[in-house]
Amino acid sequence: GEKRPKADQNVRTRNYLDTANDWQVRVDLNGGLKIPHTITTTNLRPDMILISENTRQLGIIELTVPSESRIEVSGEIKKAKYAPIAEEGTQKGWRVRVWTVEVGCRGFPARSMATLLRDMGYTGRERKTLLGKIGNAAEEASRAIWSWSNIKEWSKKAVSYTHLTLP
Repeated sequence: GEKRPKADQNVRTRNYLDTANDWQVRVDLNGGLKIPHTITTTNLRPDMILISENTRQLGIIELTVPSESRIEVSGEIKKAKYAPIAEEGTQKGWRVRVWTVEVGCRGFPARSMATLLRDMGYTGRERKTLLGKIGNAAEEASRAIWSWSNIKEWSKKAVSYTHLTLP
C-alpha cells in the first residue's frame, strides 16, 4: 500500500479563536461578570466569557473544582445550568458555545479541560504542559484551603497562589 505523507508540523489547525478577530475576554474576579443583556437576561455569572460582536459569538467558560469522584456529574449539572442561555442566545442570532471544565480538587484535570485547551489552539506538548500546571495549581489551592480549615477567625491575609504562564 501507499504510505500517507506526514502532516506538516508547522500547519496550525483551526481553533475557536480563529473564527473572529475582535474577541473580548471577560473574567469574573470580583463577582460582577454578567452576560450582556443583548444576548440574554440572567443572574448566572460564568467564570469567563469570550465575546465577538462582529461575528455574534459568545463563549462561556465555567470552571468547577469538585472531588475527583464528582467530576462527571459536576460537568453535567453545569451544562444543564447554562443550556437555557445558549438556547436564548441562539434564538437571538448568536452562536453560543459553553465549556464546562472540571479540575479535581486533588489536581486531576478532566477531559473537559483538555478539550477547552484544544479548542483554544493549544496542542501537543504545549497542552500537556498546561494541563500539568493547571493540575498543580488546583492541588496547591486545595492544600492551602485545607491548611486554613482550622482557622477560627478569618482576617485579611495575603494569599499565595500559583500563576499560570501561558505560552
